[in-house]
Amino acid sequence: MKTKHLLLTAFVALCSYYAQADCRVDTNYSYNFIPGTSVKEKTGRTINTYDVNNNKTQEFYQTWDGGSNSWKNASKRDYTYDAKNNQTQYLYQVWDGGSNSWKNSNKYDYTYDTQNNKTQQLSQVWDGGSNSWKSSSKRDYTYDAQNNQTQYLYQTWDGGSNSWKNSSKIDYTYDTQNNQTQQLSQVWDGVSNSWKNNYKYDWTYDANGCKLSEDYYSSWNASGSYYDDHSRNEYFNTYLGNTGIATLNTSGISVYPNPVTSNKFTIHAIQSSKYSLYDIQGRSIQQGNLEIGENIINTPNLQAGIYFVNINGKSFKLTAE
Repeated sequence: MKTKHLLLTAFVALCSYYAQADCRVDTNYSYNFIPGTSVKEKTGRTINTYDVNNNKTQEFYQTWDGGSNSWKNASKRDYTYDAKNNQTQYLYQVWDGGSNSWKNSNKYDYTYDTQNNKTQQLSQVWDGGSNSWKSSSKRDYTYDAQNNQTQYLYQTWDGGSNSWKNSSKIDYTYDTQNNQTQQLSQVWDGVSNSWKNNYKYDWTYDANGCKLSEDYYSSWNASGSYYDDHSRNEYFNTYLGNTGIATLNTSGISVYPNPVTSNKFTIHAIQSSKYSLYDIQGRSIQQGNLEIGENIINTPNLQAGIYFVNINGKSFKLTAE
């Protein structure tokens, strides 16, 4: 019987039902509806486990086998943490029905400095031929004395020369109040062995730290040494003091553009964390993980209105148009 792929997800969760509640999803069941009916058929489930600090330690995914009326192993993701609750490893494995065992697929290893800033993410893939991990790519993160991220460097592994090759980087600049004033993206040109401009953001602020302008540059013209495309947003603010709700930028975390007009926005995070998006009634819209740097958040079903993004205990007011 054909099924129409409308996905219904049922959550068995630990929730506190108050404004901007954080929920821990323990089990996620997925179904498809039979066309023209309200009858649902099981397709899969994810079982999550956590440690005593509520850090997710495993996502165990199974698919439903209608023939045997049983759950079949499919994949799992294991997460490891250090004593400071920093995630130190992500391991992805798939189930091999032939040998009835888990097979390595890929993994990420993370390192941190003494301030708990992530300094590196090393990506490796499993080589079944040699039964060993092979380097794939790595991301290096640099910080200033105020723990502001000053650089993101992405490199890929070249097996031929057994060395890391530059791919792209982002440099971040801040003022004396730790407001981010520039973000410069560049890509590596292997022919000239030099960095080439990609895009750039410039920001200005008033004495209260309210953002006044945002300039975006893209399409670098190498022959003319300028960007072909340049757009600008200007902001007229009312300073409300320290209310605990940040409209755009707090302690190096920024959410933009605001308002949201294209069903997506960006969260610039200075450390690995989690975000939760709520509507004005406090209902959870979506949540997810943040990496250091720029995180594009897609919100295809976001309706016009006021929302709040919760990141590390800080609330960012967001308007969707």
